[in-house]
Amino acid sequence: MISFSVSQVGTWSDVNRTLGLVKSGKDGPFVFGNKPLRVITFLNPPWVGRRVDSESFHGIDKYEGFLVDLMKGLSKRLNFTIDVEKVYEDALPDAEIKRQFNKGVHLGMVVKSMREMRRKYYDLSPELKEFGYTIFTPRPVKELTGLLAFMTPLSPPMWALFASAMVVVSLFLTLVNQFNPYEWRWLAKRGQVEPSQGGNYNAWNSLWNVFSSTVGQGAENQPMSFGGRIIIGTWWFFVLVVMASYTANLAAFLTVKPVNPIRSMEDLPRQNKLEYGFIRSYAIRRLFETADSFPLRDMWEKISANPDWLVGSNEEGLKRAAKGKYAFITFSGVRFRQIKELCEVEMVGQPFYKYHVGFPIPIGSPHKDRIAYEIETMRQVGVVEELSNRWLEVDRGRCKESDRKKDNGVLKMENLLGLFVILGAISALGMAVCVIEVIVFKLKKMDDENIEEKQDDNNIEDVSEVVEERDGAVEEREDGVVEEREMEEGGFEEELEENVFEEDSEDGVQEEAVVIEEVELNDIQSVQDSA
Repeated sequence: MISFSVSQVGTWSDVNRTLGLVKSGKDGPFVFGNKPLRVITFLNPPWVGRRVDSESFHGIDKYEGFLVDLMKGLSKRLNFTIDVEKVYEDALPDAEIKRQFNKGVHLGMVVKSMREMRRKYYDLSPELKEFGYTIFTPRPVKELTGLLAFMTPLSPPMWALFASAMVVVSLFLTLVNQFNPYEWRWLAKRGQVEPSQGGNYNAWNSLWNVFSSTVGQGAENQPMSFGGRIIIGTWWFFVLVVMASYTANLAAFLTVKPVNPIRSMEDLPRQNKLEYGFIRSYAIRRLFETADSFPLRDMWEKISANPDWLVGSNEEGLKRAAKGKYAFITFSGVRFRQIKELCEVEMVGQPFYKYHVGFPIPIGSPHKDRIAYEIETMRQVGVVEELSNRWLEVDRGRCKESDRKKDNGVLKMENLLGLFVILGAISALGMAVCVIEVIVFKLKKMDDENIEEKQDDNNIEDVSEVVEERDGAVEEREDGVVEEREMEEGGFEEELEENVFEEDSEDGVQEEAVVIEEVELNDIQSVQDSA
């Protein structure tokens, strides 16, 4: 009787439809038996890069990156060592990888897109990461250059409305000065101020005072009327808000990064400021050549008419994009490379023409199935994701992408429309107050004129009474003289004496009359002066 036993020597993967060997015992050797695997690679951070302190290490430990950590993990699981056969400085072509495999190299520690065209050169490991093609454009810079660059924070309609408001307010102040009796013009006419001050708020000086307030210098002379002060005070508040908004927006233009006008692939054929292209040997070229719909078809028509839009390498394309006027289409994984031009470009849009990447394995290699099984196992337990987060999803000292804003930050008319409404409403109130002041002044002037007329009539009556009193006194004196003449009758001596006396009396009466007339004139003059 024949006895036999069954033991597990391998596993079947339904995912990859491959057979993989397992350990022959608890601590037994793996399938590779601690044998070295010869690999080739080229420096392509963050997949493979030379460590800063690489001189202190040997072999695989001199390098770091996603593929380096992945190979170290596989070596521990499959019990093999890594022998770095050759390190290239430039990208490895498919033909060179096949040539090295024919020389006995076991693996290629490089990432390659999993395209069908590569199958004739080598096999590929299971997918490690998904990528796609994307667009790298010049990083937009919001520069305030040009003769009118200072006007950028406000939109042109906003500037026009602001200038119109300045003229209207100046016109209001001119009208107030022209018709308001409490303003400089009328004060100068009444002699209450110097004649030269009467033009403080004529048309030209009103505009000058408004402009002086706008630039923070203040008006040279303030309005004297209450209505004028309401208008100029409202203008000051208006200028305060507008200038504060302008200053804040100007600072934002100098600090906030602008918005890229290219947001997706569809934007490229619709504009004519940027040239665009890709690496002439990339597989994406066939996608453009065979496209029959927008936007790829329209883009290829321009590219085919301008062959110089195509480049030879990622470095050339990124440098050209960094200089401006060029949009470079390449695989999104290029952003992981430490290329200084990445600081001058910006990746826009969602990846398209997506593909997966893996590392090359020789066709018919006995190690392929076991490596594929272990990579699937590492994916399931989260090792591959952890490596991706560590090496592919972090900044690693490169430039960060700019924050996107929905608008360019220019203040438009609708942003400050309420402020213009307030200015117009309160200015109209100031004009209404001006009208009220004119009416009040005219009523007050009429009252003053009536009072003056009454005072003049009273003064005339007083003067008439004084004159009548003086006339009565003169008549009484004249009557006394006549009576004295009638009573004196007698002799010659007496007549002579009377004649002498009469002449003296007449002289006295005349002197008294002159004195009376002088007194009357002085009284009349004093009454007029008091009036």
